[in-house]
Amino acid sequence: MKLGERFLFCFALIYIVTYLGSCTTIDANYISSDEGFRVYLDDMKGVLLFDQALMNFGEPASLFQGDKIFVATWGTESLGGAVFPVGNALFAFPLRDGWKLELSFNKTSRKMVSWNYDTW
Repeated sequence: MKLGERFLFCFALIYIVTYLGSCTTIDANYISSDEGFRVYLDDMKGVLLFDQALMNFGEPASLFQGDKIFVATWGTESLGGAVFPVGNALFAFPLRDGWKLELSFNKTSRKMVSWNYDTW
């Protein structure tokens, strides 16, 4: 294996290991499926308190304060890649995986008023 091929192989291997090591998931107690979690969020509108959300999901990654509401955001994103050898060449392409949960709370009652959940 030539020096350039070794470098490319090592780079690809480190890239893949980094991707696999950074994968995280939301606790299975709260999500058994995307659809089940969306039903849960709908059911919790006007019921879920911000303190309960903190216990369920931990500290939010960001918190935006508005006049009447505040928005807490949780999420994660993993970047990585896959490498495939073809003949004497290696082909790599990026992979992206993650989720984002935004919960809006009434400032006075501290109850959830709306939500947004995305996965990719």
